Parts: sequence; C-alpha cells; structure tokens
Amino acid sequence: MAEYILVHGIRIAKDFTPETFGRLTTLGPAFRVGRTSYQVCSCDCGSLGVHRTVDMRRGHTGSCGCLHKKRATTHGMYGTPTYGSWNSMVKRTTDPKQRDFRYWGGRGISVCERWLNSFEAFFSDMGERPDGCSLDRIDNSKGYEPGNCRWATAIEQSRNTRKNRILTIDGVSRCLAEWAEHPKASKYTTIQSRLLLGWVDKDAVFGKPKNNCIEPNEG
Repeated sequence: MAEYILVHGIRIAKDFTPETFGRLTTLGPAFRVGRTSYQVCSCDCGSLGVHRTVDMRRGHTGSCGCLHKKRATTHGMYGTPTYGSWNSMVKRTTDPKQRDFRYWGGRGISVCERWLNSFEAFFSDMGERPDGCSLDRIDNSKGYEPGNCRWATAIEQSRNTRKNRILTIDGVSRCLAEWAEHPKASKYTTIQSRLLLGWVDKDAVFGKPKNNCIEPNEG
C-alpha cells in the first residue's frame, strides 16, 4: 500500500516532496491544462486552491489572496473603485477559478511583482481611479506594470483591443473607429465591408464607389 503523510491536514503520497512558496504549500505534482502548469496548494490560512506553477516560482503568487485582504485593512481604501480595479487585476491574472482568467492569466498576462504584492505601490504609481474610467494596458502584448497602464474610458479601451484593426493612411496609423470619425470618411460599417472585399486602407476610408467594382451596401 502507498504510504502517506499529512501536510496542513491533507493526506498526500509520502514520496512527493512538497514545496513552499510564501504562504502556499504544494500538495501534489503539477498538472497541465493545455500548455499551462498548475498545482493544488494549501495556504497557511487553511484554504485550498489551484495556482499557476510559473507564478509561484516567479514570486507573483504567494498566498490564496488572504495576504492581499490583510493588507487592504491597513491603507483604508478597501471597497474604493481604485482598490476594486487592483483586486480585479490580481484575480484575473492569478486565479484560474475566475470566469475570465483564460483571457488574462491563461494567456500569460501577469502583474509585475511591485503591484502584485502591494496595493500601496499600485496606488502610488497610478493614483486614484477617475470617474468613468477603468484600468487599461497600453500595449496589450505586455502585462500590468508601471508605464504600460493608464486609467481609460470605455471608448479608449474599445479602441485598444487585440481585435481592433489598425489602418495606415499617408503614414498615419489609427484604429478603424478613429478613421471613421474623420469628417470625410465613409461610414464605419462601409469601411469594414470594403476592407473585407480587399480594398486598400485609404480607399476603404475615403474612396468613392468605382466602376466595375463591388461596393458594399451603405444601407
């Protein structure tokens, strides 16, 4: 019969060597979901959770979240919009149980160690969240870190998504939505349709229907 030992009250195989990362102790070998490695861990506070192996090894994750909650009581900003943005940022990049984790942590988007381990540091760098704004990454290929984040409106964020198409006309690059606001531009939907038909950027935005050329319906 296999031999077992107790770690934080959990029975695990004796031949498994637990590792400790901050307040977390691994309870079994790593397992993979796609290309990402995870481990079941017990936290010093007594809770169990699943965490990305790479985040623990890099020092990005060192508790189940209880450490952040403890710190939140010391700065007096728990429950504010700014704290809410920081807390959501941490959860969606480190907690696989979060509904939208696959779009952030699951894609390799991480939080720099300075912000991950300190709301105070985040607040010092970003300031208070303005009304009507939320946290936005300027370069979507990079993570949450000083210099790559801003407080942005919903419109600004919608123009900064991975799906938004950038058009370059006469050496100027703007997203499709911005070009559509030009007073001489065609309608947004018309520009989209023209691009799908293979029109070059400038003609798609400013061009007029051409003879013997398929033109999308403006209606």
